[in-house]
Order: sequence, then structure tokens, then C-alpha cells
Amino acid sequence: MPVFQYVARNESGRDRSGVLLAPNEDVLYETLRKQGLFLMQSRMRGRHMLKPDRVKISSKQLLAFTIHISTYQQSGIPLMQTLQALSRESSGVQFQSMIEGLINRISGGSSFSEALSQYPRIFDRHYIQMVTTGEAAGQLDARMEELVGHLEWQQEIRSQVRQSSTYPVIIISMLLGIVTLLMTFTLPRFVKLLVQFNVPLPTPTRMVIVASNLFSQYWYLLPLLAAAPFALIFGLKRTQSGRLLLDKAKLHLPLLGPLNRKIAMSRFAHIYSCLYAAGIETLSALSIVEGLVGNLVIGKAIARVRQGVSAGKSISQQLSEDGEFPPFLVHMMSAGEESGNLDATLRKVSQYYDREIPAAIKRAFSVLEPLVLVVMGALVAFIALSILLPIYQFGASINK
Repeated sequence: MPVFQYVARNESGRDRSGVLLAPNEDVLYETLRKQGLFLMQSRMRGRHMLKPDRVKISSKQLLAFTIHISTYQQSGIPLMQTLQALSRESSGVQFQSMIEGLINRISGGSSFSEALSQYPRIFDRHYIQMVTTGEAAGQLDARMEELVGHLEWQQEIRSQVRQSSTYPVIIISMLLGIVTLLMTFTLPRFVKLLVQFNVPLPTPTRMVIVASNLFSQYWYLLPLLAAAPFALIFGLKRTQSGRLLLDKAKLHLPLLGPLNRKIAMSRFAHIYSCLYAAGIETLSALSIVEGLVGNLVIGKAIARVRQGVSAGKSISQQLSEDGEFPPFLVHMMSAGEESGNLDATLRKVSQYYDREIPAAIKRAFSVLEPLVLVVMGALVAFIALSILLPIYQFGASINK
């Protein structure tokens, strides 16, 4: 299907540009009209859809897609009709390309889960397994509804972390800007003045002058210095041993380490609960959860649990022996296995973490915010002190 680049105008008279998949310009015009846009210009950019392994959509788009499928399935509307409706209503080449690809594959005889598996950057093993189970049992609507709940939970966690981290990031950025301004512009001029008066410099001032000279002479290295930690993290993420090292550090960070562990445990409880309720066999469920907890250390611990279960041990026994899992989770899993009601127990564990994680995020960042202010404030105060000390000494020498 051709890809069109367009310029359209909304009802308030503002122009908006973008790209869309459409069989022809008439369909493009109608698609934009449904979105409240009037086509002004269009140009064909190509005639081929993106390759499935290159298609990537946002988490919000994935949630919207899942909600649509779940709602239409509960209403008894056939899957192909649902996808065709989404194709007419959707915007964005990536999303449209995915929908068109799903329609083509299902029309060619593939199942819904088989079609989804062609987009590995969008649908993880948990998603595909839930859809596969729903298709096999004739309960696709129920499985999609569970996926909606899971994706909404993930979206909520991301939103809470983003909201809680916004203020510290703004404060750090502002204070770093102030420090950079002092070191590159204010201090060099002040140093010239001190040199003219031949004032003896105290140790803090000498230290700051050395740093200021480095800032002034090698200012072009500052962006590289700022990017160095991100480059290091990116490089570590490209290797198995590097990812393991980073994930170990995440679990042992002050303040944020316990939060990261709780988020990993919550993912374990959420995903395993969904898979268990869907009737997926224990070893297969653990294998899926292993790669989706978001932490390689916890993932390897789940792999050890899976190996123990395959040898005949209970899950709770393996969780207890491993040492990476909190006593609460071990106790609840043991109680669920003994009562034969593991499904309900897992839901309670998920509900506990649903309450605990938002509170843990608020606690962590409520401590982090004043800590950041103290550290950055101390840095600014040290620079200010290094400026004021020689002035005070110079004034004292004049009075004498």
C-alpha cells in the first residue's frame, strides 16, 4: 500500500503534516476527514509497507490497540472487521503498517497470534501466549481484557515514575546550568581581578579556579563529558555481562534499589498470575516470565526456579532457597500451593504490589528531592564561598 506524505488543515486553521498509508488519494482524504482534518497537499513517498521487524509503536498505541480488540471481541464483532475498522481510523505509518500486515496475514490463513508474532518489537511473549491461549479456548475476549489490565498497570507505573522524577530532573538541570555559568563566565573575570590585586588565595578558591580553567579551556569537552555516562550505559547494555552488571547495580542502589526490586516482583506476580489464570503450564509460564521481569538478575533467579520445578520441587520452595525473592512473596506462594488456590493468591500478591509500588515511588523520590537539593546547594555554596573568601581577606588586609 502506498505511503503518502500530506499537509492538512484542522478546523482552527492550523496546518499539520504527517505520513499515512492509503490505497489512493481519495481514501487519504476520507481518512483525514474522519480525524477533523482537510487535505491540502499530498505526495506519494513509496509503495511498500515497512518490514515487520522494523515496525515499532508506542506503549499508548499498543494499549489503544488492545482496548479496541478487547471491546470489539466482547461485542461479538469478528476480528477481521475490527482490524479493518482500525485501519480506516488509525494514523501514523508504523501503526497502519502493523494493522495492514495483520490483515494480510490473517487473510492468508494465519491465526491472530501467528500474525502478532511477526512483530517482535511490539508484542512480547506474554502478549502472544495470552492470545494463543485465548484462541485455543475460545476466550480471546477474556484474555484481551486481562492484557488491557496488564498494559494499563504498566502505563500507570511509567506515569508515576515520570511524574515523580520530573521535579528532581528540573532542579538538577537548573543548578547544573548555574554552576556552568559560574565556572565559565563569572569566575574567570573574578580571577583576573584577584590577580591584579595580588591577593593570596585560600584553598577552596584555588580548587575552584583550577576547575574553572578546565571549564574555560576545554568547554567543547563538556557535552562529551555529559554524554559519557549514557554512552557507557549504552555500551554495557549491548553485552550480556554488561546488562547483568547494570541490573545488579539497579537492585543495590540507595533508595531506588528496593523500588526496582519491588517493580520486578510486581511484574513477576502480574505476568505469572495472567498466565496461570489462562491455564498455561507452569514451566512454560516461568520461561515467559523469566524474560519479562525487566531485570536480568531476577530473570536468572526465575530460571533457577524453573529448573528446580522441572526437577520436582515446588515453586515456593525454590523461591525460598534462591534468596532473590522477598519473604512476603515466598509465603504467599507457599500458602497458595498448600490451599490449592494459587490463582486467587497471585491476584492478592498483584493487588498488594499495586498498592505498595506507588507508595514506594513517592517515598523514594520524597527522600531523593531534598537530597538532590542539599548536594547541589552545597556545590553552589562551595563555589560562592570560594569567591567570597578572598574578598573578605582583601577587605580585612585593607582595614589593617
